[in-house]
Amino acid sequence: HGAAFLASIKPALDRLHAAMVDVDKGDSYALTLRQQRELVLEHNDKIALRLPEPELGRAYLNLWLGDDPLDQNLRLSLLGAKANPR
Repeated sequence: HGAAFLASIKPALDRLHAAMVDVDKGDSYALTLRQQRELVLEHNDKIALRLPEPELGRAYLNLWLGDDPLDQNLRLSLLGAKANPR
């Protein structure tokens, strides 16, 4: 993605990151792109934030699940596949 795209999603990204709080043992987060229209952040099964930002949702999820993820083994694990030994 180019600089213009990143600038366009920065306000929503800042809101997403501000909604993320420190976690304790047993806490969970879920980040869901619903109906390709809304990015929803849940903390311990409660909605912490809704963003009508599908572009941010797709870009954020592609960090882990896209064709060129930050960590291929994590991608495989998230998708329920076996990770490759390092």
